[in-house]
Amino acid sequence: MKKITLLAPLLGLIVSLVFASCATYQKKTAQKENVIVKPKLLFLTYSIFKTSEGNIQAKLIDKIIVEGKMKESIVGNKMFEPGDIQCIQVNKNSMEINTINMSNPLVKTVEYSDETGRLFKKQIELDSTQLSIRMQLHSQSKFVVLKRHNTVGNSPITLTKNEL
Repeated sequence: MKKITLLAPLLGLIVSLVFASCATYQKKTAQKENVIVKPKLLFLTYSIFKTSEGNIQAKLIDKIIVEGKMKESIVGNKMFEPGDIQCIQVNKNSMEINTINMSNPLVKTVEYSDETGRLFKKQIELDSTQLSIRMQLHSQSKFVVLKRHNTVGNSPITLTKNEL
């Protein structure tokens, strides 16, 4: 009888040690490892065109996401002119994360020379064109919004919103 009374507490101690060691191991494996997220580039191609009513519309043609990082560039404070385009990355709450500004893609400036060799510039207004955009993709980005400025001082008009 003495052996059973001594064996029971000893057996209880061994079982509790086994459970404690398993619980400690589970906590360590459940912790998240620090995962290094590689930077990604976003390449977008849009078709921008005038409708028969004269409105401007845009349609996403292609979207490519690849690993990579853009070189740092100097961004100036440019005032928007009518027709300028903004490409904006937004999160799931539609908060802006990153913006790229571009001049009006439907207006092209062409330089040419006449027979005497003098140089001239001429602006050509297009009915449609393709717009290629390259930007750094942020990890919280869920959508890309393309906006167009109509007049100075007014808020831009959304042309399209695409999910990433």
